[in-house]
Amino acid sequence: MYALDPYTFKAAIKGWILKRNRHSEDELLPIPKIPYLSIFEKADFGNINAQFDVGRMYDKGIGVSQDHSKAIKYYKLAANQGHAHSQLRLGEMYFYRVDIDENYAIAQEWLLLAAQQGMTEALICLGFMYGDGLGVQKQPEIQYWFIRHAAD
Repeated sequence: MYALDPYTFKAAIKGWILKRNRHSEDELLPIPKIPYLSIFEKADFGNINAQFDVGRMYDKGIGVSQDHSKAIKYYKLAANQGHAHSQLRLGEMYFYRVDIDENYAIAQEWLLLAAQQGMTEALICLGFMYGDGLGVQKQPEIQYWFIRHAAD
């Protein structure tokens, strides 16, 4: 493979297009631009990773103004399709009460789903819930179980 500088490469492509299209340089047709979808469009079309990324953007205020209700919306779209990081993030948001109503029951639901997919952070949060009696009956033995499995 030979390395071409950008000018030589551009000239070679232009010559190939002229030959292929049998046009003079004056009649050269523009190369069509390849359309692409923005991350927001991909998320709206159901792309699970884009939904998580958009949720994270709204969650952290990356490139958009921070909006936790929109973050929850996109996290839920991905989490309902089984995206473990979205499930974890939803559980954490409800657990740590980030600009939303305190709801340990909802946090527990999402954290359990994330924990079933091997998310260590979810196991730790669940351990704290059972150790401190947050939304559940205080049960140190269950806390130990979650923390022990998180350590493995």
